[in-house]
Amino acid sequence: MSLDLILAADGDADRSETILLTPDGTVLTHADGGPANPSDIGTERAVSNLQTMFDKVLAPYGGLSASLQSVYVGFAGGWVGDNQKRYYNILRGLLPNAHSLDNSSDAINALTSGIGQEDGISLIAGMGSIALVRCCGTINQVGGWGYLIGDEGSSFELGRMGLRETLMAIDGRGEMTQLVSLIAWQIGKPIVQAVPDIYSGGKRYIARLAPLVIQAAQNGDAIATRLVETSTCQLAQMLLTGSRYLNETPYRVVITGSLWDIDGKMQSIVQDHLDERFILVRPDLPPIYGAALEAMYLLGGEPDIAFKKRFAETYRRFQPHGSKQTVT
Repeated sequence: MSLDLILAADGDADRSETILLTPDGTVLTHADGGPANPSDIGTERAVSNLQTMFDKVLAPYGGLSASLQSVYVGFAGGWVGDNQKRYYNILRGLLPNAHSLDNSSDAINALTSGIGQEDGISLIAGMGSIALVRCCGTINQVGGWGYLIGDEGSSFELGRMGLRETLMAIDGRGEMTQLVSLIAWQIGKPIVQAVPDIYSGGKRYIARLAPLVIQAAQNGDAIATRLVETSTCQLAQMLLTGSRYLNETPYRVVITGSLWDIDGKMQSIVQDHLDERFILVRPDLPPIYGAALEAMYLLGGEPDIAFKKRFAETYRRFQPHGSKQTVT
């Protein structure tokens, strides 16, 4: 007996995942993959990572030529420049028998995972950062221009600022900070000896230093406290700017990304920079659930509580090592 198959994918600057499910919310197959942001790794590698996951989840059902009722793919960088149109054509070529297909940003996945089709703001603060605002079917972007020219408030930016202040302290150009010892302890050598490692490790290496900045701030370090304040102000400013596109209050903000997982206080610090019009929401299912919902919406469906419960139960089977968001 043939099944109605739905394919959904979510990808950020660090990792991706793809699922195959049925219209009742049952997850049939799952695949993890590498990063998906073409601005970071190039189109060829990003497409290769997506295709590898598609091959895996579709293998039991006829491979890339399988008949699919709906496909939705949201990935970091998917909204930048002409990426949406370009990747739509690429996905059409990879999945020739997809009846309905759409693609966008992973921020849309996150937004939909938290508030469905309602208007609101998706604020991602992980290795990168972006705010996408949805209002009456129109999407507007605030920030999210990549680590070279943007990503304010991200783990990378916080880690980079911490490294800079640390090296300035070592040079004697800046105030001494706990970060000197904290970073040296984590990397296992004096920081000046690790400069080649830092450049070799690049964005991911630096982003993983963000928890140390937050730890130092919690310990009362003045430099780290200022950096955390700068980052949270930047995130709040993205929300304040994005709210101009919304017609009604309250402004519902879905927050996702690794920065919120470092310390639960980050959410409250950002909230302190806002007023009561902003309601910050942390989804109880990961962004891939939002991608699945978007695929269902393409079919004109309106998933109910039973769909969500079945998704959570069947998705959990494929998550022995956790996921980008806690499944409850």
